[in-house]
Amino acid sequence: MGTIRKQLLLWVLIGCLLGPSTNRETAAAPQPVLTDSVLVRGDIRPTTLRLSDLQTMGSVTETWTHHGKSHQVVGVSLLTVLARCGWTPGPSGKSVAPAQKHSGHRFVAIATAADGYQAVFSTGELAEESTRALLVWSVDGALLTPESGPLRLIVFTDHGLSRSLYQLRSIDVIDAAKLRKPSL
Repeated sequence: MGTIRKQLLLWVLIGCLLGPSTNRETAAAPQPVLTDSVLVRGDIRPTTLRLSDLQTMGSVTETWTHHGKSHQVVGVSLLTVLARCGWTPGPSGKSVAPAQKHSGHRFVAIATAADGYQAVFSTGELAEESTRALLVWSVDGALLTPESGPLRLIVFTDHGLSRSLYQLRSIDVIDAAKLRKPSL
């Protein structure tokens, strides 16, 4: 599935989540500042992860090119964070019923910044590594400044910075199967 098609599907899912009766201004309202933490909640184990927790989860160093300059960034993958909070890809194999295969891939993760900006990911795209998203706390050997951190989400596989964000505050994980309307 092409990148544009994936992003369109994710925006449709967001529209379903917000629904017609939701005040979108309220839904994207800025979140309270949580010092050096990110709140992960929804249809997984709710967890507040401090910077010190994230740093023990297998940090990786990547080269990131931004505005024509290369930077060394240190962080942890979004998929690793979700797994820490109880997300799994679900069962697979010939003996698993089709409706249950890879049941974890039907989840959607919505990352929200302090200013209300949101980025949406399917867990399937993260698990299949077609999308590389990193929660970053250090650029070129220095911790992020309050204006951009303490955590930043960088998506290396997107063209441009459409789903990258500053001042990550929360990640909401939603089982898209709950959005299905019953058959008539």
